[in-house]
Amino acid sequence: SRFGNRRLPSHDDFEAVGPEHFHHLQSDRLRNCPVNTETWMCPDSDPPNDCTMCDLFGLPDWSTELLQVQTYLALHLKELHSLGVTMLRIDAASYIHPTDLSKIVNQVPWDYVFQEWWAGVPHPARTRYVGGYRDIFYARSLNQKLVLGKVEELPLLLNITFGLEGLDPAQALWPLTFHDARSEYYTPGV
Repeated sequence: SRFGNRRLPSHDDFEAVGPEHFHHLQSDRLRNCPVNTETWMCPDSDPPNDCTMCDLFGLPDWSTELLQVQTYLALHLKELHSLGVTMLRIDAASYIHPTDLSKIVNQVPWDYVFQEWWAGVPHPARTRYVGGYRDIFYARSLNQKLVLGKVEELPLLLNITFGLEGLDPAQALWPLTFHDARSEYYTPGV
């Protein structure tokens, strides 16, 4: 791939890694099934539509089920924690098996962990062993009221029992900002 042929050199405490540390096709250790960025499905995966084994945007997908990979990724998280990072947002969390993710993340005593979540009802083990979720739909609704001038509808948002279908409000986080530069309402310099 354009990301270094699935190899990273050793550096400080980090050992070198190679294609064997990433998910790959059985026939070619340098290629893998893709995540379709229009449907967010993985029809070429084995089993079909198990995106936890596929490459998102062409980024090589770590074999997070391997102890060596879990140790490698946890070492980076420990480094961040030692620098003062106490909360963690996990992008594309649904593309990492919750058992593997919990083994990596829980090696550090985080104050708060939340996962990027787009749709579907998360498995209870994911909530218990990894953390809460970003409820994008409630956050968008809040932004519409505050940013787009629908302030008169703000009292409706005091009922936080809705948002992304299937998320328990007690496990949801509602950020007020969300990739502003991608919005049609984005105004540079404001």
